[in-house]
Amino acid sequence: MIAFEWIDGEGVTHQLSSPALIEAETNSLNDAIDRLLAEADKAPSIEVERLRQKIRVYDNRLRELEADKERWNAEAAQINERAATALISQIQEIYEDAQPQILISVLHDENRFLMSAADRDRLLAGAMTRAQRFAIKYSKREPKLDLNASRGEAHDWLSEDLSLTRPMSEEGGWFQWKDAEDITHRLVSPLLIEKDLASRARALSKLLPKLAPATSLWDKAEAVETASILIQRLIVLQGDLERFASEQEARENDQWTQWRSERDEQRLKS
Repeated sequence: MIAFEWIDGEGVTHQLSSPALIEAETNSLNDAIDRLLAEADKAPSIEVERLRQKIRVYDNRLRELEADKERWNAEAAQINERAATALISQIQEIYEDAQPQILISVLHDENRFLMSAADRDRLLAGAMTRAQRFAIKYSKREPKLDLNASRGEAHDWLSEDLSLTRPMSEEGGWFQWKDAEDITHRLVSPLLIEKDLASRARALSKLLPKLAPATSLWDKAEAVETASILIQRLIVLQGDLERFASEQEARENDQWTQWRSERDEQRLKS
């Protein structure tokens, strides 16, 4: 946020966050000069010098306002440049952290496509996809699958890694989640949250060229604003993922406790 100190035509000091007041005074003075010029064209010669003097005063003030606008633009450019530089580093870190969600999203889309593909057998026999290759490297499963394996073999191997595999259906969803449109979903896995997070992380990374030093002030300011909105949503989504993990753990602990209790009861009866 810019805190720009500016003194108006009445000598009042303002702390500005936009150039609106400078522009408003500029427009007002230009209108006043137009009226005085029209009046001077019709005034008797004895009044013309007085009107001209008033116009000169207004014109001098316009020159001051022009300098104020240049000062504003320079300060805004510096602030936006600092914000953009900080954002570049932040976006790169966010994008790197979002790689698991991006991988999960892409793998799920590929698997969904495979389910309805007419040439499914041919695809499964072919080379593994780029996403599968990255996923195998990322996975903590050992031993690693040979990267020369087929797409089908990679699919089967990755299906054993529950951290990268998501169900195709949300039937029986137990986790309540609201999306960006405030629509409530009941989820059986964090897939929809991960897809939203992956999509916004990718959108964020596409802003990087607009934050580069050579970008115009206005394009950079727009990119900074867009990035801020995306980051706020990503913070919410990260919190949603943490809440899902916490509730899932509690749910699994409750189910385990119930299973142990029922087993103990059965053993007592037998």
